[in-house]
Amino acid sequence: MIKRFVVVTALVFAVLMVAELLKGHDIEASVTFSALWSVIACAIFTGARIYRARKGQYCALCGDAPSTGDPRRGSEGPG
Repeated sequence: MIKRFVVVTALVFAVLMVAELLKGHDIEASVTFSALWSVIACAIFTGARIYRARKGQYCALCGDAPSTGDPRRGSEGPG
């Protein structure tokens, strides 16, 4: 989960950095803004995922659901 957090944070940082530079902000302000908001956004997303996982609600899009072995549910069963 830490690897995914770091990758998503880096991607969000890059998108925000480009957006800030396109708006005409200087590099120092863009880096500060992008770093702060990328960490905040990813922390909220990760916290929400952890909360849902503890309640037994998994994200089908993220592929973090435990394997049940039932081929109708999209997981690969044995064999």
